[in-house]
Amino acid sequence: AKPHISDTNNASDGDLLIAYGLALAGEAWHRPDLTQAATGMAMALAAGSLEKVGDLVLLKPGNSGFAAGDRPDGPVVNPSYWVFEALPVMAELA
Repeated sequence: AKPHISDTNNASDGDLLIAYGLALAGEAWHRPDLTQAATGMAMALAAGSLEKVGDLVLLKPGNSGFAAGDRPDGPVVNPSYWVFEALPVMAELA
């Protein structure tokens, strides 16, 4: 197929785990560069992968195609993507 990767959407669970790992490493090893990278990823997740529905803030599987306005059954969420111990760290970073 052209392009070779037909789905260029992000994977919010992977982004969340990478950002969380960078944040933990930055703190443990006193590496502000890692914390800065984690902050950038947390901000990107907040900007694109979160959707507010009423009083709830939901983490979508990816930035595109999962919002309430993208499909009749939206928003689409997958609780297995929610790494609960990482969420407070992301909130602090973002």
